Amino acid sequence: WDHLEDKLRHMAEVKAYAVEKLTAIPDLQIIGDGKAPHVLSASMAGWPSQNVVNDLGSQGICVSAGSACHHGKSSQVVAALHLPKRVAAGVIRLSFGPETTFADIDACAEALRNHHDRRMPMLKVNCRKAARDAPLESSLRSHTCEPQSMFCQVHALTKHGFHLLF
Repeated sequence: WDHLEDKLRHMAEVKAYAVEKLTAIPDLQIIGDGKAPHVLSASMAGWPSQNVVNDLGSQGICVSAGSACHHGKSSQVVAALHLPKRVAAGVIRLSFGPETTFADIDACAEALRNHHDRRMPMLKVNCRKAARDAPLESSLRSHTCEPQSMFCQVHALTKHGFHLLF
């Protein structure tokens, strides 16, 4: 409990700096207006959160794909926010401690921006329309949708071979 107020103030400053840096990243939005100085939720709508966690983790940057208590299943906290599916699927959680530095935030923001710039987002398609609009020369058209996820695939077998359209 030594210097608790100083530690809380530092974490609040780091969080405010993180909000400033992260909101400069295209397609990234801060989720909620939580006042806790040690945690921040954000979403890159369309970029699956687990992909972000894995990518940043490979660079030594630890973020989470949900609340600390959700472990391996959909986060009840995120579900309770009633976010659009693409936003909810991209939610990540950043945690701060007394040891977190502004340089840590800079590295995290840079890694998130790089992820945004290098990786493909989830595609937002209308399955029926996409299947209907498959190339006319297709000999086979099919599509699969997973109702509990954002993923849709439309396939067409053309004279040039099998193509994943969406």
